[in-house]
Amino acid sequence: MSQGYHEPTEDVRAKGRSERLQTALGHINQSLLRAESKEDVIKKVCEIMVSEGGYLISWIGWLNPRTQVVVPAAFAGAPSEEYLGSVRVTANGSEKGQGPTGTAYRERSSFVCNDFLSDSRTEPWHAAARKAGIRASAAFPFTCGRSEVCGTLNVYSDELNSFVDTDVALLEEITADVSYRIGQLERAEKENGPKPESGELERMFKKFAEMADEVFWITRTQPELMLYVNPAFEKVWGRPVSELYRNSRVWMDSIHLDDRPRVMELFSNWMQRIPGSTYNVEFRIVRPDGKLRWIHDRGVALVEAGEGSTSMAGIAEDITDRKVTEEDLVQSRERYKSVLDNMLEGCMVIGYDWTYLYVNEAAARHGYQERENLLGRKMTSVYPGVERSEVFMRYRQCMEERMPQRFESSYTFEDGTTNWYELRVTPVPEGIFVLSLDITERVSPSRGDDRV
Repeated sequence: MSQGYHEPTEDVRAKGRSERLQTALGHINQSLLRAESKEDVIKKVCEIMVSEGGYLISWIGWLNPRTQVVVPAAFAGAPSEEYLGSVRVTANGSEKGQGPTGTAYRERSSFVCNDFLSDSRTEPWHAAARKAGIRASAAFPFTCGRSEVCGTLNVYSDELNSFVDTDVALLEEITADVSYRIGQLERAEKENGPKPESGELERMFKKFAEMADEVFWITRTQPELMLYVNPAFEKVWGRPVSELYRNSRVWMDSIHLDDRPRVMELFSNWMQRIPGSTYNVEFRIVRPDGKLRWIHDRGVALVEAGEGSTSMAGIAEDITDRKVTEEDLVQSRERYKSVLDNMLEGCMVIGYDWTYLYVNEAAARHGYQERENLLGRKMTSVYPGVERSEVFMRYRQCMEERMPQRFESSYTFEDGTTNWYELRVTPVPEGIFVLSLDITERVSPSRGDDRV
């Protein structure tokens, strides 16, 4: 082995797999738009999963309702034909229906097997899988817009533990997109409706875009050129569309100085990434009239024919009203928090797992603790044995039954000190809210014998 060579770590390999899958997602979405039949869809999806996603084998199968056999309708990968020709997969409860594909069909959910050759459920296919180099497998059911499962996307890897949660989520997204597109094509075929004439879709899109409130934009790099922007740009940015066509950097020059470096870095990094990558960012712009507007801008890199021609398309939305509302809510929470912090009564929010989520100074004093020692800790660890007290019993009753409680009770601390409290407990989304008042001085003379 040459000096300086380092075997890639699992994290590096996982990152590489995820990046390849992101590429595959972008290419699959574009192929779905171009596909004219479900046969085109499944064939292209399998090819991209292998060529771009980096998987060993990919196949899509339909269920034969009479035999319950899952029949491969499209597949890709060097060992796929030999492997699929030597195995039989069913969707019933037989031995050959217990693997990823059959289980995904029956349970209508994704099935991942990260160690194919060690899993007893895949025993019927171990010999063929070992010969094909399969080490991990996953199956994803789709419905094609129907009530029942109509097919599964099946992928195989030559590496153990290939299907991490983030990749499974992407594969589920791909399956959902495939399912939706096949459903569209099947409905169109059934209805036998007329296909749009050449140029009709472009005219329909332009008409829609010109009426939209969101800004639709398409730009090209190398050289940088604004190809299209709809009239909403003038409404949102407060600048003529013609100005953007003359200088495609106008939109960037309008960004607030505090946000511009961050957006420029994100946009620049995005332009250098692979086709199909996405861009998603929120920022402020300054209009010519001096007004600030909040923008949510998102886009996707497009695959273009011809060398060196890369285009990006996206939608920019004015979210100022939403941001103002969010800021008002934050300020409102801060005001309420300030009020609670300074109340003479103790205030606490306790989570369902008995963790202190909020405690004001008065509540901390009532419990002979510092706020910092309570926040994020469980009541049962701060006060050992508290679960045997009346106070805890009433707290738990409110927590479980979601009914308010109001009572007076004493509590004896570890040092033997006993205090009396008036307590009001109310259910809240986070758990319970407790309002406490120390009434020891008022109650002690009359209830001295009742102390625990």
